[in-house]
Amino acid sequence: MGKRRSKKSARCYVISECEHAVELSPDRVAAESRRARSQKTSRRRIGMCAVAFTAAFSLLAVRLGVVALGDHQGASPAVAALGDDPDRREIVDRNGELLAINLPMRSLEVAGREVWDAEETATKIASIFPQINSRDLQEKLEAGRYVEVQRSLTPAQEEAVFALGLPGVRFSPRVQRFYPQGDLAAHVIGHTEPGKGGVMGLEHVLNGWRHDGPLASSIDIRAQQALEQELAAGFEKFHAKSAMGAVMDVATGEVVALASLPDFDPNAPGASPADFRRNRVVYDRYELG
Repeated sequence: MGKRRSKKSARCYVISECEHAVELSPDRVAAESRRARSQKTSRRRIGMCAVAFTAAFSLLAVRLGVVALGDHQGASPAVAALGDDPDRREIVDRNGELLAINLPMRSLEVAGREVWDAEETATKIASIFPQINSRDLQEKLEAGRYVEVQRSLTPAQEEAVFALGLPGVRFSPRVQRFYPQGDLAAHVIGHTEPGKGGVMGLEHVLNGWRHDGPLASSIDIRAQQALEQELAAGFEKFHAKSAMGAVMDVATGEVVALASLPDFDPNAPGASPADFRRNRVVYDRYELG
């Protein structure tokens, strides 16, 4: 009978850092293999968890940003806060006298979603602004709406509202178009409206103004004031429905003064009837002679 051959078990050697061969048993090799697979799986799971947590915190940060800025019903807060044309140029007369300028102001806004007590908030705000209907404001706040309460605040009004310490109330920077001459040369200067820019007069010209510096008109405020005083006197004396006049430089054809009565205050154009804003010198027709 032939000799039985004994099975030789596989052997594995590992070279250590000291350059000595270290024999590893099959069981130890299998254990090391399982450990390596387990570590690889753990690293993969840790990586997936890290990605998930990063995404979750990113979404949370975005949501906090939306809440902090408030819901402007789809409008960009930066655009809503700065007004329609923060870079609108000044308007001056031929001598550099200021006719129109942008003034930095603050508007009062309330984020309904951040208000704790809508009734209390509406009542306290209405106590400072009597023209506001507290019930209407309360209903808007209860519906979670973002409400612009007052477009232009005086320093005293801002201080009074700030002292209330109401949550959800904020003051947003904006610009206010201001006409220091009041109703003087109102039809020449024109006025602006939110979302439309200049709607008449020199303000309308500024909608496409691409030059540096102010827009200088040919109007002379002194001549303008004299013309309007004479027109107003005749307007009252004869109980006229309207009056108009113009002063021109015969050498150059420049309009030095131009007025139409009745007129309006460009700082509050909506306070006058629409017919008062009509420039009869330009738009009305008359027979010659």
